[in-house]
Amino acid sequence: MASYRVCTTPESLRTAVATLSQHSHIIFDCEGHTLGEAGGKFSLLNLGVAHEDEQGDESLSIFVIDVLSFQNGGESHLAPVFDILKSDKIFKVMFDCRMDASELLHGHAVQLTNVLDLQLADVVSREKRGEGFDRQLQHLVGFLPRHELSRNPTQYRSVHKLSNMDFAMKEYGIGYTMKRGEYSTTLLLSLSLNYYCCYYCYCYYYLLRGRPHEVA
Repeated sequence: MASYRVCTTPESLRTAVATLSQHSHIIFDCEGHTLGEAGGKFSLLNLGVAHEDEQGDESLSIFVIDVLSFQNGGESHLAPVFDILKSDKIFKVMFDCRMDASELLHGHAVQLTNVLDLQLADVVSREKRGEGFDRQLQHLVGFLPRHELSRNPTQYRSVHKLSNMDFAMKEYGIGYTMKRGEYSTTLLLSLSLNYYCCYYCYCYYYLLRGRPHEVA
């Protein structure tokens, strides 16, 4: 079971920080237009925590922070959230945090610490799951010519293809219902994408749990 709250006011942000601060592990994702690049626009900060509800069942609480609501003098209200992201006492779980980290560092002077990037964890796990060098090279087909991989395979021993979340979910046999194309940056910027934000946090959660799920 999961619930979400959109934070657009200082009061709702304080509620989110109070909840998030009580947990040792946080699921985390940023969204925006050309996020992490010069001239880009940071729009949403999505944070989720897993916990047990009153019945003892697993639950997921998601906070969708509308960063755009705290512009023009309101940036100081985001400081407690950024403190959580900088904290080495709270473990952050992300998927492909490269541009997120770039945006936070260069745009807001926030250095992420204590982070697990599931995209990198997937690469590390491949050998442990029995994937050999031949399969590693097969992943690279389409990015490099086959004849190049056949002629100089050892040059690519340390080269790994990064999987996107869609592929990772399928590879690990985790079911999901949302299809690519059901979201857009325009919707993100207008804060009309609450479903997608929650879904993304769902994906993080169930990649960690490794079980099928449904998005209500």
